[in-house]
Amino acid sequence: MSSPPARDHTVGGAVAGAFRHAPPAARWYFACSAVYIAGMLAWLAVSSEGGLLRAPFYVAFLGGVSGIVLGATVMLFNVAQGDHWRQNRRIKLKWGLAPKRMTEMLLALPILAFSAGVMAAAATVVLIPYARKEPLVLGAVVATVYVTAASLKMTSDATRWLYGHA
Repeated sequence: MSSPPARDHTVGGAVAGAFRHAPPAARWYFACSAVYIAGMLAWLAVSSEGGLLRAPFYVAFLGGVSGIVLGATVMLFNVAQGDHWRQNRRIKLKWGLAPKRMTEMLLALPILAFSAGVMAAAATVVLIPYARKEPLVLGAVVATVYVTAASLKMTSDATRWLYGHA
């Protein structure tokens, strides 16, 4: 019996392995989210002179990518744990993680959740000056703060579980 290649033991290998096992609906969900974010960024870039140099472009980029990374992380974690890839709509929001077994995706989860949190926190910092001028932007601030807090909770839960079972 041969051992798996070394690339399977990296974050990219863990994510690719979990993505391969994800159902087609989950893959389509991820692909549509990525296309939406790319389209929004392209629209921001071409809609005004110097669009790439303005703060809304970076807020959209950081906020959108952080949301996609966190959503994909949760989806792939659920698939790797043997659960359904999305929460049942009748079930209330789950705050935190409850791993059942060790998987490669569980090892990659702290890095991915931390990255999503850093991007969301950066988007929040860029948004705050705009929110002071335009109160409607507070909704985006609340969303990016939520993604930052959820990423922190996921990173904490996964790291605590990993150290407890190491």
